[in-house]
Amino acid sequence: MESAEKCGKAIVKSACRGDKYVVEPSWVNSLYALKVMCPDLVEFCNRFLFITADKTAPPTTDAPLKSFVPTELKSD
Repeated sequence: MESAEKCGKAIVKSACRGDKYVVEPSWVNSLYALKVMCPDLVEFCNRFLFITADKTAPPTTDAPLKSFVPTELKSD
């Protein structure tokens, strides 16, 4: 996590250079190449590091929405 000040400076610096995207910190760019070459390894690491299941928490009964389009706007 970056501080708000560092993030703001990176955004302004990137805008002054005319960049279309801001990637901060810069080492994140190297992860893209790893994801292209070894997607299974990246998926395993993401599951291992970021997806944690709390075994003591009660299961949720809320189902995710199937669609974000209101039913009035759907065409059958």
